[in-house]
Amino acid sequence: MRELSIRFNPGELLRLGFPYPGELSWGYRNNWLDRPALVGVVDGLNVAGIPLCEQEEAMSVLLSAEYDRVDHLAEGLVSYEDEASGEIWCYYVAVHLEDSVKDSKTKFELLDVAWADMGYPDELHPVLFPQEFHPAHVYTGLGQQALELFLEKWKRRLLSRDPSERLRGPSSP
Repeated sequence: MRELSIRFNPGELLRLGFPYPGELSWGYRNNWLDRPALVGVVDGLNVAGIPLCEQEEAMSVLLSAEYDRVDHLAEGLVSYEDEASGEIWCYYVAVHLEDSVKDSKTKFELLDVAWADMGYPDELHPVLFPQEFHPAHVYTGLGQQALELFLEKWKRRLLSRDPSERLRGPSSP
């Protein structure tokens, strides 16, 4: 099986919307974000005037020499996680692969690896198996159609988010 190593940069996540605290926590705990990226996303949210939770506010004033404090602050973000915190990472990974991998077969193979890494979330099943017994890496046309629908659905969900609701609880829109 292939290994997948994607590290998201702050600009990549910020262009897709504004992640909620629980989503940042999930991404950091599952190694999709490293310390500088987590702090970079928080800084980007702060610059954009998006409300921050207490832990994010503390991160936003850290100097790079103080990044060792990020782990402790990130632990406080775990309380913001819910089931939807991990689901959005299906979207982030799918967008990343759509933008960076041109070969359809390879793209769907890598998405399948990410699916396994994430614990096989239901969210990606219709993309990877657009029809019963028709895996996307073999039937790439069907897979691409399913992927485009999936990406459009998530894009609409994220565009409908209200920044003032970011700190109110569940991360799902």
